[in-house]
Formats: sequence, C-alpha cells, structure tokens
Amino acid sequence: MRGVTGFALLVGLAFLLPFSLAQTEVWLGYPRGGLSTLLRAEQLIENALGDDVRVSWTLFPAGPPLLEAMNAGAIDFGSTGDSPPVFAQAAGVPLRYVAGQRSLSDEAVIVPEGSDIRSLEGLEGKEVAYTVGSSANYTLVKALGSVGLSLDDIESVPLAP
Repeated sequence: MRGVTGFALLVGLAFLLPFSLAQTEVWLGYPRGGLSTLLRAEQLIENALGDDVRVSWTLFPAGPPLLEAMNAGAIDFGSTGDSPPVFAQAAGVPLRYVAGQRSLSDEAVIVPEGSDIRSLEGLEGKEVAYTVGSSANYTLVKALGSVGLSLDDIESVPLAP
C-alpha cells in the first residue's frame, strides 16, 4: 500500500494497539468496499493485535448506521466516508478521528431521463431522495447552496442506505 491509504492503515493500527492492553475483544464496524474490507480480508488488524485480542467485524450498509452503533457503544472503531461523521458530530455524537484519506468526488445530482429539470434551480419544490447524514446529503446541501437554495426549498425524501 502506498500514500495516504498506507498511512491511514498505520495510524488505524496504532490506535487499536492500546485495546490489547485493556480488553480481550475489539468490535470493528465497516462498510462494504474500501480500506476496511482489505484490512478484514487480509486479517491485518488481527495479526497486529495478536492472539490475545479477538477482533469482531460488523458490516454496515453505510456510514450513518455505523456511527449510530458507535454512539450506542456497540462498536469500538469504524471506517466511514467523510460526510457521515460531520453530520453525526453536528447531532452531538462524540467522535475521535484517528486517520483519514482524501475522498474522491464521485457523486452527482441526477434526474430521470426525460425530466424537464435542466439545472439545480429546477429542483426547487421537487422531491429529492437521499440518505440523511450521508455524503449524498452533503453533496445535495452544497449543490443547492451553490445556486442559493437549501434543503427547505425541496421536498426531502429520506432513503435507507
């Protein structure tokens, strides 16, 4: 591994090592794909912590439910995209960042083929679906804000991750 991904791995492992002194099991949450999937598949955290610490992995559909589980004490450590922790902290969830990596901008506001909406301004008064607290939520807030609109100007339709 190179660059920021390798750095994130090392910092994440450095964070987890103290657990081996205090508890015999570490609960980790992860979304499908990304660095956490690699860590789990290669058993890199298990190998770093040794035989004295059991590592339990829980798959989450997205960052918001993973952070809810962390807030409830169901997991000790998790990996998520950049936006869900911001929304969680805004809601009062106490979090500590131990590593990060640059995210790629791979999101867009899309409409069905044949829609008469041709610009972000065309979303005003329309139903827009997204997962609350997700990176899609953040992308939508930023996109609307770029044309002087807000979530109050659309009809939000919450989706499950």
